[in-house]
Order: sequence, then C-alpha cells, then structure tokens
Amino acid sequence: MKSGGVTIETFVAVDIEGRKKRGKFDGEDRKELVRMLRKEGYYLLKTRKDIGTPAIIAAEKAKARELSLICKQMYLLLNAGINISDAIYIVYTSEKNSRICYALKQSHKSVSSGEPFHKGLKMNGSIFPDFFVCMVKFGEETGNLDIIFNNLSFYYEKQDRIYNKVRGDMVYPAAVFIISLIMVSAMMLWIVPGFEETLTGLGGELPRFTSTVMFTCSAIKDNLVFIAATVLFIYAAFRYYIKTDQGRENFDSIKLKAPLVGKAMRKAQLSKLCRNMSTLADSGFNIIRSLELLAGISENIIFRRKIERSADYISKGCSLAYAFSKAGIDDKMFLSLVKTGEEAGSIEAMLSKAADFYEKDIEGLSEKYLTLLEPVLIIIMALIIGTLIMSVMLPILSIMDSI
Repeated sequence: MKSGGVTIETFVAVDIEGRKKRGKFDGEDRKELVRMLRKEGYYLLKTRKDIGTPAIIAAEKAKARELSLICKQMYLLLNAGINISDAIYIVYTSEKNSRICYALKQSHKSVSSGEPFHKGLKMNGSIFPDFFVCMVKFGEETGNLDIIFNNLSFYYEKQDRIYNKVRGDMVYPAAVFIISLIMVSAMMLWIVPGFEETLTGLGGELPRFTSTVMFTCSAIKDNLVFIAATVLFIYAAFRYYIKTDQGRENFDSIKLKAPLVGKAMRKAQLSKLCRNMSTLADSGFNIIRSLELLAGISENIIFRRKIERSADYISKGCSLAYAFSKAGIDDKMFLSLVKTGEEAGSIEAMLSKAADFYEKDIEGLSEKYLTLLEPVLIIIMALIIGTLIMSVMLPILSIMDSI
C-alpha cells in the first residue's frame, strides 16, 4: 500500500529449524531483504502489504523509550561487527512503530548512497532530537559510534524512567480534576439554572447569595460560546507571544522564578545539564565543546545564556565551578559537586552522581507537590460544589421555616 510515496510491507521468514522471523521492509527493497535474511540464515516465506507512513507522520518526535531501544539495538549490532548500513536495515525492518520505521528507512537510503548517518537522521525533520543527531555525528567522526549508542541508550532509558514516574504520579490528581470539573460544569450549566424557575415560582424574594449564584450560572450558560471563544483567543495569543524572542525569554524567566514550580524547573535544568555533560564527556567530548553543544539544544533561553557564558569563562582559563558561578548558576550543591570533581580529577563521574542526585530530588519534589495538589483540588472543588448546593438550599430552608 502506498502512502506519501512510501510502500511498507510486512514479511515472514523461516530458518531451517522452522523458527519464524517477522518484520517490516520497504516494498521497493525486496532483493535487499532477501540478501539480509539469507545472511542471517532465514528464507523469505511471505510478504503482506502494510500501512505506509507519510513524511508528516514521521515528523512526530520520537519518545525517549523508542530512542533508548534503537540505541541499544544499534550498539549490539555494531559491536558484533555488522556495518552501519546493515545495522540500520535490521533495526528498521524489525521496528513495529511505523513512523520510526519510515524515518530509519530514509536514513538507510541516505547511508547506502554514501551519506553519513547523522545527515540521514536530520532529513526526518524533528523526529530525532538535535542532541541525538549531534552525538551520532561525533561518533562517526571519532569512529566510536557503538560506544556513543551505548551511552545514549542509558541516557534515554533514564529519561524515560523519570518521565514515566512523573506521569504516573499525575494520574490521580488529573482524574480528580477532570471528574470535578465535569461535575461543576454540569451543576453550573444545567442543574442550578433549572432550579431558578422552581424557586421563583414558590413565591417570595430569593436571598441575595442565591440570586448572585443564579445570575452567574445563567450568565455563563448564555454566553458559553463567547467565553469559549475568548479562552481560545487568549490561548492562541499566548502561544503566539511565547514564540517571539521577547515572549520566549519572559516566559522562560517566569518558569525559573515561579514559586514552587520554579525550584523544580531549576533542578530539572541542572539535572539535564549534568546528565548531558556526563554522557558527552564519557563519549569523548571536551568541556567547552560539550557546553557549546548543550547551549545550542537548550530549550530554556535564560539557562542557555548561562551555559554560553560558562563556556566563555572556561575558554579564558577559568575553572569549571568558577565559570558556572560567574555565569549565574548559583546552586551551592551543584557548584560544590563540580568543584570536588575537578579537584579529584573525576569530573565525569561527579557529574553523573550529580545528575542522579537531582533526578531523585525532582522525583521527591514532584511527589511532594502532587501530594499537596490532591487535597487542594478536592477542597477547591468541594467549596464550589458546596456554594452551588447552598444557593439552592437556602431559599428552600427559608420557605420551610416560614411554614
């Protein structure tokens, strides 16, 4: 089946002992598939047309778990002596995710035509992170691509573990918020306004509190389309603003200075800096080149400038700890660990330990904040629902008292 100019098919192969092997391949590369299978001791049994993957779908960013698996497979294949072109082919034909399969297939074509692997990765838009591409490029330049992939597999594995931990902790608060929001919306838009005519028909003047709540609910219900359009407009304007240089800088600054969240954001930036520097150092990058690379891929403009200033100070002969301090990174624990690592001549190991420390700290902070968030959400929603119920009950109680 063709989609976006790409033909993806599923194959089934069998070896002399009857063991089966399944995977995906580009329908145009059937001869290459047969050659690779024969090399592994398999014989092509059958093929089936599968879903093609257009370039638009392939542009979706790869997840940390997917990148970790790709890197682990590439490391094992390259370490076993398989050349880069065959290794890419084996990985993408066994890949179940269609967009990753498509992206690696395009990279394989690029490598087969004589281009470096990192250029093939860049052809797939933003599916592969800049850090991943730069590391692959360095591995090709130094001839240590297998080591690079091994380091990257551990790096993305840790990223995936942290992401899954935070996401798991968010499930309960998110469920509480969504259910409460649905209940409040239903009461404000349908239940409470429905009581207005009934209460008015009972005679007498409604209490001021009840009148105010009724008026608010009716106003929201009558102007729901306008309110929704206003919210969407504000959101779109905000998204446009933060895409501008000034807007992005202001927003990044607020994220780092915000109460509670700012502390977690600063620690997350330091954790990422330590983990990336440790991975780069272990892969053979020197300090200045590592910082220049990390500055180029940093998502926070404020922190990016601090990294750039640190690289400038180091290039002038300053120590790493002093450079970070002068650049505006004032976390005492971070500076202390970096200084200790420099003095002991084990900066790479110390950065790795610092990354572990901050990752655990972030997990602790996320658990703490989410533990506080749960009762806060419940209390806020209880107050809103209680207010709506009281607005209905007050006139009923007043009528009962008069009887």
